Amino acid sequence: MEIRVATLEDWDLLSSFFSRVYRASHPLQNQNFWIWRFGESEFGASVVAVDEGQIVGHVGVNRSGGIAWIINVFLDQNWRGKGLLAQMYSLAAEFGPPAATNVNDAGVGMYGKMGWIEFENLRRFVFRDKSTPSSELLLPVERQKRFLQPQQHHYWRQPGIVGVADESGSTAVDFLIRGGLRMVEIADSKCVNEFILSSGAKWADYVTSWNDPVGLELESLGWKTDDEQNVPWLFDPIDQNSRMSINVFARDELPENLIIRRWDSDHGRVGSI
Repeated sequence: MEIRVATLEDWDLLSSFFSRVYRASHPLQNQNFWIWRFGESEFGASVVAVDEGQIVGHVGVNRSGGIAWIINVFLDQNWRGKGLLAQMYSLAAEFGPPAATNVNDAGVGMYGKMGWIEFENLRRFVFRDKSTPSSELLLPVERQKRFLQPQQHHYWRQPGIVGVADESGSTAVDFLIRGGLRMVEIADSKCVNEFILSSGAKWADYVTSWNDPVGLELESLGWKTDDEQNVPWLFDPIDQNSRMSINVFARDELPENLIIRRWDSDHGRVGSI
């Protein structure tokens, strides 16, 4: 058994592994997506367990905000309970203090046994154009004006993503194919509603952590929390009743000034934003 950081030369092994454990449309079936996510050590890494020429385990690392966000964890059934995952996490921790969001039920139990700290869930704020009937809210709309293109963050190099930005520095994922914008940064909350409506969007959402002061500002501007709105999270296909409880775990205390953004961890990638 070999535990190491994968390189692009391992793509055939990685591709075979991802094809076994993920659906056909998962972005990790795409080599360019893997290169963006894990191919540069500055931004992330694939920690793999290799046995007899086959990958049997994977722990992904997304480096952001000084944290090693743990994502895309999977270990073959035959290798569970042997301490292998702990060794992989140990190697992953060399990239920074480890943390994770949107942990599934099995992961919640695992992190509890590992002694990780559970923090307050992330929050989703939703804006919607009150003049648009609910039946038309998710229909495609055409972008109404030309916007700046966000470029400064590695997030915007993600294959398949389309970003827009305004003069204040706010950025969003263009989701007008479903009638909305998915905000990534809100630089000036006083301008954000105009930014959204001027794009042609009928709704927008913003996902952030409990300590983000922008949340209170958005509520004062008419945004609602996720459970007060009827704008779903999931769109492929549309799940009208979908809501996300994005929990947060970390091995150590997180910095007080760390605001968890859409580009941290795995809740902001194409296919899950």
